[in-house]
Amino acid sequence: MTKDDMRITFSMSGGFAHLPGLSRPVTIDLSELSAEEAQELQELLQGIDFGGLRKVGAKPRSGAADYRTYKIAVEEGNRTRCITLTDPVEDSKLQRLIAILRGKGRQAGAAT
Repeated sequence: MTKDDMRITFSMSGGFAHLPGLSRPVTIDLSELSAEEAQELQELLQGIDFGGLRKVGAKPRSGAADYRTYKIAVEEGNRTRCITLTDPVEDSKLQRLIAILRGKGRQAGAAT
């Protein structure tokens, strides 16, 4: 997996208040990141069982009306892997991944 052929598309929806600007998908091309940022994202992505998480699904728990849903698609060459997660995300690596992607989304929103 090299950063030169990897892109991540991230979007989130739901939450207490609907803010359309925050739910707009953002695409992060790892080749445009610093070596440190790209390496951290690659390491976080390597530990994800995309198949297992996809099978579990993202069905919110009872009373989860205000929870956020996160969609993450990872493109590597001609291969795309996708997962959908719903709060609360308990895995620390997934929490870190979401935090980084949300930060990149805010940066992209500020740039427009």
